[in-house]
Amino acid sequence: MKINKKFFLFLFVILGIFMITSCKKDNNENEEHDNGDIRYELEEDGQSYYVSYFDPFVKNVKIPDEYNGLPITIISEEAIRKANNIESLTLSKNIVDIYDWDLSYFVNLKYLNVDKDNPKYESINNCNAIFEKGTNTLAFGCANTTIPNGTKVIGEGAFSNCQTLKNIEIPNSVVSIEHNAFYRCINLESIVIPDSVTYIGASTFSRCENLSSVTLSCNLTSIEGGLFSGCRLLESITIPDTVTKIGSLAFDCCSNLKNIIIPDSVNEIGERAFSFCTNLESVQLSKNLSEIDMETFKSCNSLKSIIIPEGVEKIDFQAFNNCSSLEYIQLPKTLKTLDWDVFGGCSNLKELVLPDGLKSIGNHSFSGCSSLESLIIPESVTYMGQFLFEGCPNLTIYCEADYMPDSWQITWNSTNLPVVWGFEE
Repeated sequence: MKINKKFFLFLFVILGIFMITSCKKDNNENEEHDNGDIRYELEEDGQSYYVSYFDPFVKNVKIPDEYNGLPITIISEEAIRKANNIESLTLSKNIVDIYDWDLSYFVNLKYLNVDKDNPKYESINNCNAIFEKGTNTLAFGCANTTIPNGTKVIGEGAFSNCQTLKNIEIPNSVVSIEHNAFYRCINLESIVIPDSVTYIGASTFSRCENLSSVTLSCNLTSIEGGLFSGCRLLESITIPDTVTKIGSLAFDCCSNLKNIIIPDSVNEIGERAFSFCTNLESVQLSKNLSEIDMETFKSCNSLKSIIIPEGVEKIDFQAFNNCSSLEYIQLPKTLKTLDWDVFGGCSNLKELVLPDGLKSIGNHSFSGCSSLESLIIPESVTYMGQFLFEGCPNLTIYCEADYMPDSWQITWNSTNLPVVWGFEE
């Protein structure tokens, strides 16, 4: 049977047309539209566009209201990554979400503006910032921002990662600074918080590595978690006597902090609040604490002495671990519990008096206290954990109990240090 060549040619053409049409359809679903310095992509619902790309050399950007008859509502993270040369940015009336923006990419941003018809955001008095409309909340700023008087709130992450910000004045109309507001502003050098401010959110100044001068509002009631964590140049700070709580990691890794006075208004200090403050030499604790939380002063290598006030009943896990210069610590008569590894690695600790009334000593509590030569264990102690005195080669232990209580761990004296039972002073 003869094959009709014309028939096969016809089939080939039809197949080619089908494949080309199919490819065009697929491509249109993710079509990127180039409009000079800006590119747009259609959202999945087909109802709006988003900015997908900025020309990396563009300096002045004004987002249009629409593209192809549909609103432009979002600037994508991918586009923001190309924003390093943008100096001036004007948002259209349809941009409705800016909270995922990372200011670290806007390293040259100097001017910010918003279309007056935007229903969610506004600009005020050419201050080079974006505000949530009608709320007096500053949502997004830049290194050139002047915070206008009348601003009530500096919003979450408003200046986060603004790496060119060095100084900024906060007006006395501001009452609240939300968390992460100045996070990782690595060149911020000083800040004065006016007395109008009653709240500063967690991690607000975390990782501001060049921040060396801070004045806090006299009306704060708390130092929130991570507030100054990683502020390596901060040497001193005055905590106002209105503060009742210092949160976890509040001053963690403030490696140049030398002295701290915690006012008696404070009744709670969170875990790791001052950990790795390696130059901290002097600490005055509040008289109204009931507990020293876990790792509070861990690796404060320059701390030589400290007095734990009466009223404290528990010193938690690793609270003074690796305080290698600590020579003297005064414990309160109210103390009931020493948790795990509290003084582990305190290699210069020479003198320690455990109070009558102490009931529990956790595992490894004195391991690595190589300078400790004698220690009296009060008769009140009903629990001794494991491996308490490893790395204490010069220590003699004096126990007021006549013999080892059944509730003590068998390995409490795992290194077989000399023990005197039935000791009386």
